[in-house]
Amino acid sequence: MTAALFPPGHPRHIPEAWPALLSRDQLRAYVGGMSDETLSKVCPVAPVELGANLLRYPRDQVDRWVAGLQPRPGGLRKSPPAPKIEPTPPDDPVGAGDHAARALERIRARAKGSRRCRTMD
Repeated sequence: MTAALFPPGHPRHIPEAWPALLSRDQLRAYVGGMSDETLSKVCPVAPVELGANLLRYPRDQVDRWVAGLQPRPGGLRKSPPAPKIEPTPPDDPVGAGDHAARALERIRARAKGSRRCRTMD
């Protein structure tokens, strides 16, 4: 799939075998596709300068850095439950409560299988 999206020559192309010196885009893909900003903050591997504006990252140093990363304590955590949203009270001066109450009635009517979804006021 990625080969079709990013053919050879494209900066985000993922090669079959990784080169010993990775470009910035290759490095980002190699370590899991993190953003450029995040990579700048967390990656301690300094690039090697090969010429004017030609920087490459040694893959063996990147491998050592990644191997030394510690797992997150507790592993994966469940996200907190979503807060319950209470309907707007009917005495809302804007009238949003009436709208919310009618919408709730329509939802309940659909759930019961009633064909009549709208109420006439």
